[in-house]
Amino acid sequence: DNYRNNYRAFFKMMYREQEILRNSKHIIGRTDWDYYITRVLASNSKYYHCDEILRDCFYKNAGKWKPHRREKQIVLTVTGSSFYKGIETVCQALFELQSIGVDVELRVAGISRSDLIVKVVKKKLGRKYPQKGIIYLGKINEIRIVEHLIESDIYVMSSHIENSPNNLCEAMIIGIPCVATHAGGTGTLLIDKIDGLLLQDGDPWAMAGAIMEILQKTELAKQYSINARNKTLKRHNKINISVNLLHIYKEIIMSRGEG
Repeated sequence: DNYRNNYRAFFKMMYREQEILRNSKHIIGRTDWDYYITRVLASNSKYYHCDEILRDCFYKNAGKWKPHRREKQIVLTVTGSSFYKGIETVCQALFELQSIGVDVELRVAGISRSDLIVKVVKKKLGRKYPQKGIIYLGKINEIRIVEHLIESDIYVMSSHIENSPNNLCEAMIIGIPCVATHAGGTGTLLIDKIDGLLLQDGDPWAMAGAIMEILQKTELAKQYSINARNKTLKRHNKINISVNLLHIYKEIIMSRGEG
């Protein structure tokens, strides 16, 4: 398992997915991004919008985040070892914050310190890789993720490639203020300066500045928290999604003359 082999595997999957889309007649999606690209890659298809149901424990803990009063600020990200998840952006953002005296700790769920991606990021950033303040939590279950979301001050999503990241939706429904890169369909999920802050992908200085903005403006953070929670509770309503999905299936069956 290395990034050269991963690249080759993605290259093969690219052609397979293009062929599948080219022959697809019905597409279910969730964001403006997947709508736009399927109008080109699946130009003969009909598009249906249907949101996703999240894991139960995130509904049970919706809105439980509250602002913390402490000197050290905690930034949380839930990511993976894939090179397109942008963990190097978060690490350099932490370095930039620490270099101007901001007392902040980064907690990373989903990867361990021994993972290959950590070695790659250290080599890429060089002296700009933080020497302190990063805790790699490894792979943890959803209960622990909820606990860390409630304990933290800001959630950061740094992906270079995304459609509708569940980790961002889960953070939003808990109510923690969010900073995210404007990649793929992220802009459909989180509206900039209403539900949180959206940034240009791969910009650690802007990410550091956005984190400071939320840390310094408590009332703004609270408003982002409320707006994001309300939006996600509505968007990920289980009953509405189930009814919508059944309606889509019925419409597809009827269009095939099998109804």
